Amino acid sequence: MISDQELLKTFKVYFDDKEIINLVFLKIANEERNPEVQARRAELIEKSLLRLTEDNPKERYKMLVDLVPVGKVTFASDKAKRIFSRLSEIPLEKVAVVGSNLLMKIVVNVIFLMAGRIDIAKWFYNKEEAMAWLEE
Repeated sequence: MISDQELLKTFKVYFDDKEIINLVFLKIANEERNPEVQARRAELIEKSLLRLTEDNPKERYKMLVDLVPVGKVTFASDKAKRIFSRLSEIPLEKVAVVGSNLLMKIVVNVIFLMAGRIDIAKWFYNKEEAMAWLEE
């Protein structure tokens, strides 16, 4: 299985200059369709986001998830979906997800439904529109 060090190279989590959390999927991981690889990357993303918010405590956060760099990924394992749905523990005000794939939009909506947070999420095909919505 792919190492944690390699998986950490497939995404980036940071605050931008507007204090918006950015989660950028940089590239597809080797063994991308392996459910255990997906679950482990989800765990690493979860840890990164929790560490970022613990180190920068706020009442509410806005977040941009950029899936564009990975292209047409269309699969997320059930275990990865469950892990991502736990992110509802982070006090998120709004989450804009940018992608180019209708199937990924469906997967993302399922994750937010599982988390009970579909009300805060919105899908965009354009990063500029997503940022404008977050800044409203």
